[in-house]
Amino acid sequence: MGSEDRHGFPRTLYGYVTASFSFIDLLSGYCYGDRMSQTKRMRRLLVDYMGASRDAAAVAVKLWRHTLMHTGNPWTLVERSSRKRYSWLLHWREHLPRDQHMKLQPPPGGEVLNVSLLYLVDDLLSGAQQLFADVGGSAALRKRARRVHSKVSAPSLNV
Repeated sequence: MGSEDRHGFPRTLYGYVTASFSFIDLLSGYCYGDRMSQTKRMRRLLVDYMGASRDAAAVAVKLWRHTLMHTGNPWTLVERSSRKRYSWLLHWREHLPRDQHMKLQPPPGGEVLNVSLLYLVDDLLSGAQQLFADVGGSAALRKRARRVHSKVSAPSLNV
């Protein structure tokens, strides 16, 4: 959860991860449109633009976008068919080697997804730069991104 001595409030790390995954959600909408499910497009963006494996992307989206976002805490995930368990180790950066970031590691009893916030932000920045370069070179991607942007930039409230 982070160190109070070194990083301030320990739950702040969860807030930054939530913000990062909401940006991944937005970028995935720009790239793949809003006709594909949120989960599928976020997973795809993590694989296509941020270098995650399909399995790590699936666990990351479920854990950091859906579970953390909707419950305020990450929870151990259990695969329905195999009963395989997935947990996590979340770091700021310095305790996790770069090559272990966004990787699943198999300990006894389940797999652990290692995530470093600062590596995630680096990956998000480079992925966004590549995505916007792709959008700049494709009329179809520009049209899709503009359509999605017009929907998300003018939200309405029906009360």
